[in-house]
Amino acid sequence: MLKRLVAIGLASVVLAGVSSASFTVATAQDPSASGTVVPMFFFDQNLNQISTAGATPGVSPVPGNMTVHLLGGATRANSSIVMAPVTVTPGAIPGLFTAGPGGVSFSDASGEYLKIDWDSATFFNGLLFGGQGATNNVRFSGTAVDGFGPASWTSRQFSFALANARPGPTANTTTYTASFTSSAVPEPFTMAALALGAGMIAARRRRKNS
Repeated sequence: MLKRLVAIGLASVVLAGVSSASFTVATAQDPSASGTVVPMFFFDQNLNQISTAGATPGVSPVPGNMTVHLLGGATRANSSIVMAPVTVTPGAIPGLFTAGPGGVSFSDASGEYLKIDWDSATFFNGLLFGGQGATNNVRFSGTAVDGFGPASWTSRQFSFALANARPGPTANTTTYTASFTSSAVPEPFTMAALALGAGMIAARRRRKNS
């Protein structure tokens, strides 16, 4: 119970600074919600590293089975998420680590469309992995966001909610599934571009349905 309360508090810290003017950059549901448990993250306590499954030798890769919803209303089905091993440093609270620097890449059949980099992030074993812009220098890049001026965004944050912990292929390793969300606060021009993009997508859907 204490661990979960601490996790809730940490999640609040990770998301601190994200105002009501923030918008979702990208989000994805845990594929296990549909009944298929496919590990996404791999935590190696021997090496103090966390990575996506498949980025570490001996761990099966994550298939491209995630549907990622992006800003402006775009959707990328059959997406894969890849993160090379990131070093984690234990903190004062058991299970709490500082992770980074590192980066996570989102791609589909057309290639990489979103990259999130950070100088440091928070990893709470079994519960969450994420970071917030001002504290962790979170940056967004890629074709999915390039037209929206991501360098001008503030309060950039990302968060993976970990679930379905299972023993890994070797001693002291664990795999997790995860859901994902990210957000930022745009400058006015970006907000206008987002509204225009969402309006164009809505109009296109109305034409298809008419």
